[in-house]
Amino acid sequence: DTSKGMGQIQALRKNHNDDHEALFEKLHGKYGQDPLELWEQHEAAPFLSQAGGKSASAYAGMDATFINAGGVALRTVQLLDHASILQVSGSRALTLFRPQDSRALYSYPSTHPAHPHSQITNISMIYGPQDHPGRPMFGSAVKPWRVTLRPGDVLHVPALWWVHERAVTESIGITIWTRDEGRRSTESELSGLPIPLESGWSEQSKLRAFGMYLASVALKIAPAPKAVAAGEVEEIPVARARRTQRWVEGFLVSRYSGPLAEQLRAAASASASGPRPWDGCASEWPLPEGESEGELREKFGEAAAKVTEALGSLRRDRPTAAEMVSEDYFETLVGFVVGPLELPGFFEHCVIEALPAEAKAER
Repeated sequence: DTSKGMGQIQALRKNHNDDHEALFEKLHGKYGQDPLELWEQHEAAPFLSQAGGKSASAYAGMDATFINAGGVALRTVQLLDHASILQVSGSRALTLFRPQDSRALYSYPSTHPAHPHSQITNISMIYGPQDHPGRPMFGSAVKPWRVTLRPGDVLHVPALWWVHERAVTESIGITIWTRDEGRRSTESELSGLPIPLESGWSEQSKLRAFGMYLASVALKIAPAPKAVAAGEVEEIPVARARRTQRWVEGFLVSRYSGPLAEQLRAAASASASGPRPWDGCASEWPLPEGESEGELREKFGEAAAKVTEALGSLRRDRPTAAEMVSEDYFETLVGFVVGPLELPGFFEHCVIEALPAEAKAER
């Protein structure tokens, strides 16, 4: 009953305190199966409930209503929670990308107002068999899923998938959300961990020590080959440092390249103090007064162990989600300590250049 649905949606827009669950039940009936059980059955991939089908799901609440004119396209966004996308009238085309393709989608930094949207515009239009000229990680290696929703269809999409939406005709849809409790619990635990720096340290010594700490954490949480992770193969320090360096550099390229990098460089140059010279951060800058490298490594090792402990179950059950949480954690910490304008330079000179020494010390 499309006309009934339209009336209910209009009422919702006038009064945001309406009972969202009751509204959803009025529109399409109450389905009995829990959405998380459905996702487990479908191996955490999107799946479609056709109009009149039985394999749909009910949610506890509704956060968003979208009304788009025909032809309107939205910027590609990564879903931070599980979503059921309900089509009430008209039709819309969705292009979906896996969480494993996140780096190729070039997310805005977590400190940017546009996060968690992609920096690539009109993805469904430009995507093809050839690589994107300005985004080398986005191209033929990325395999999108495509689906068109019509009235009565519900698409269930797990958290961390990317969605690009385009209204084929004048379209009305509703998105119902279920929290990704496992990932959000890990994020909350990480955010509660203290940063192991002392307020009395000088600026240069604090930044060098901070680089040592993040290098230690990166060495522990960077994805490793299965044989290395299982302890079947011993990885020499040089190889471990290079593998971790590739992981950090991939993260930086995916968020701090292209036009955004140019904007950051211009903003840093225009600041009152100008861009900070980072050369020598990992080796020539002084250590905190009264602290030796050995003492700092012991202290930072204990702090890094708490990070790996917080990521423990997520790394085991959802390694891709754990990797994304780790990247956001790194970015948030560095953004807090040095600011987003200085983040790329800090990672390059204070973290990446510290990896070989930290890998050798941890052996």
